[in-house]
Amino acid sequence: MDTAVIHSNKMSVKSTLKLLLILLPVFGVLTGIGLGLILGNTAFETISDLYLKIGAVLLPIIAIVILALTRYFKQIDSL
Repeated sequence: MDTAVIHSNKMSVKSTLKLLLILLPVFGVLTGIGLGLILGNTAFETISDLYLKIGAVLLPIIAIVILALTRYFKQIDSL
């Protein structure tokens, strides 16, 4: 009984850590983009221009975050 509870608690801590590792960079990037657009007083000619510029910023960031997350997920799973 005790080992099942301990195992359950470990799994919940691991999943919480993984969730935080995913959500924190997402909120950071979105906040940074939003503040950059607001403070930079950026004007776009079309919506597709806006999407193109945001995509050009997000794609490299997403690639780096995914590579880092896979490494950290392996370390969390080994706990």
